[in-house]
Amino acid sequence: MPPPRHRDPELAVSLGALGKEEARRNIRHRSIQALEGHLRQVPEGARARILVAGFYAVEGRHEDAARETNLAMLLRPNEAMVQYNAACTFHTMNRKAEVLEALSKAWRNGSKDADRARRDPDLAILRGNPEFEKLYPEKTL
Repeated sequence: MPPPRHRDPELAVSLGALGKEEARRNIRHRSIQALEGHLRQVPEGARARILVAGFYAVEGRHEDAARETNLAMLLRPNEAMVQYNAACTFHTMNRKAEVLEALSKAWRNGSKDADRARRDPDLAILRGNPEFEKLYPEKTL
């Protein structure tokens, strides 16, 4: 059974816009606890690993985030969603080389939506990078 959906970007953005940082932090901590519990039961859960990695990165737990991200990528090397989310997690940790590597894997595995990638704030570190521009070129009219 997949883990419940704990990463709700709209809620996080809304709480941030309202200045509710403590509420955001509480949601992150509850989400981490739920995902860690799920992973104790389903250690091969790549989706849960990539989600908890993102939360760890936001919390500044970069070593834990990198470990979980790399494990998720090993568990699902051909799953574009895992690779794309890995790129986003590496971005949170400001690891540009790893962002590009994970995003290249995501692209090779089917994540080729240039509009999404170009709008995604989790990939902002790559804008203007020649390799990123090659993978996700700007549309011309």
